[in-house]
Amino acid sequence: MVAIEHSMIVTIWHLPTDGTVFEDLDPEHFQRTHRRTTERHALSQLHQLGYDVQLTPTAPTN
Repeated sequence: MVAIEHSMIVTIWHLPTDGTVFEDLDPEHFQRTHRRTTERHALSQLHQLGYDVQLTPTAPTN
């Protein structure tokens, strides 16, 4: 709870003092930026459900 409050206070302070513009991240932001982690998490979940899965990329990604 304290960490969240601290983050909010720091954000609120930076907006007017630095002229920083708040940019809300879309729901898919972390899936795009942390693709490898997302893949491992999905594979782990499928394995726990009893599936044996191998990933094959369909197209090059950036």
